[in-house]
Amino acid sequence: MKNSYLLALVGLLFFSVSCKRTIEGEMKNFEANIQRLSEVAAKYPAFKSACETLKNDASKQMEAAKSLSEEKSKIAAMTTANNLASPTWVNDLNSIDAKINSIRDMATKAAQSSHDKTDSDAAWYASRMGEDAIRETKSKLDNASISNPSDAAAVVSSLMSNLSSAEKRLNDVVQMAEGKKNDEKKASEDVKKAEDQKTAEEEKKKAPIKCGFCGVSSPAGSTKCGGCGAALN
Repeated sequence: MKNSYLLALVGLLFFSVSCKRTIEGEMKNFEANIQRLSEVAAKYPAFKSACETLKNDASKQMEAAKSLSEEKSKIAAMTTANNLASPTWVNDLNSIDAKINSIRDMATKAAQSSHDKTDSDAAWYASRMGEDAIRETKSKLDNASISNPSDAAAVVSSLMSNLSSAEKRLNDVVQMAEGKKNDEKKASEDVKKAEDQKTAEEEKKKAPIKCGFCGVSSPAGSTKCGGCGAALN
């Protein structure tokens, strides 16, 4: 028991140390965040101005943080700089391609999962809505008029919301079709179970009846033992 407590304490200390923020860690995160902003600006030119604004604001905050002498205050200020350089909309922009691929994969799955005409129609409609959302997303990413991070956040939030709705719509279609298949499978299994039970009961009726007194087996349906004449139940 003592060893268990010791191991738990060591594990807790290791977890605390591994999760502790450090100046070096914050600097590495900042470099990665600035690199991500540059990549986003290159991939989506409409967002370049917003990305440059973030880089400038975050860099100023980081320089101010470096000038602090007290370690905790410095780390806290560096964390603020990193938060400035990695807002939700930048992370969402990085994940938009994955979201689009997910919608198209789900559209394929919806078509393959179709169980009847109702499912096929629902899959077709949801897939069309998904492609419309993808088209609108790509158009706005290329042509949106964005001058600052606030505009970028609003546009990306709207696009992600539309894509998520399209993804959910397709997922609902898949779940509905698979639910029908599962219901039919269960109904088929219930029918088979009932048939098997009926067959077993019929086989039992046809089976010879063994006398509890002398052990002689008599044909099914017999009321008296053919060996000793005892009544058979």
